Amino acid sequence: SFVPRHTACKMQSSEGVKMGIATSNKCPYCPNDVDFIEHFFFYCSKIKPVWKCVQDAFYGKFDKTIKLSKTDALLGIVENRNLSSSMVKYLNHLILIAKMSISKYRYGTPTVIQSIFEYNVALRNMWTFLNTKYCFCTLSLHAMWICNL
Repeated sequence: SFVPRHTACKMQSSEGVKMGIATSNKCPYCPNDVDFIEHFFFYCSKIKPVWKCVQDAFYGKFDKTIKLSKTDALLGIVENRNLSSSMVKYLNHLILIAKMSISKYRYGTPTVIQSIFEYNVALRNMWTFLNTKYCFCTLSLHAMWICNL
C-alpha cells in the first residue's frame, strides 16, 4: 500500500513497525508505552491536555460538563447522553479538531498541544466559544503567533 514519504519518515507507531516504516513501536514521549492508536490519540501524557481543552470549550458554550472517554476520542459521540443534536454536532467538531491537532503535534514541530488546538479552533471561527471564563487552556491565540505556528 502507498504511504507518503513524509509519513514514512516520521511514523513511530505499532502500525508503522508492522508496515516496515518505523523502527520502534514505542511512544516517542512515553518510552515505556506501546504506541497503539488508543495511546496515540488518548493516553499519551503529551496528548491528554487537549481533551481537557475540548471539555472546557464544551462547558464554555453549553454550561454542561462532559467527560470524554477513549471511545469518544477515537469515534466521536455515537451514543445518546441527553445532549441535543447541536451539542453533539459541536462536540464532534471539537473532537475532530483535537485529533487533527494531535496529528500536527506528533508529526510536526512539537509545541504546547493546547496552543495547536486553540489555533485550529480559531481558524474555524470557533474562537469566541473558547474565549470564555470557563476555558482553562492557558495559552492565547497571540502566543501562537509568537511561536510562529
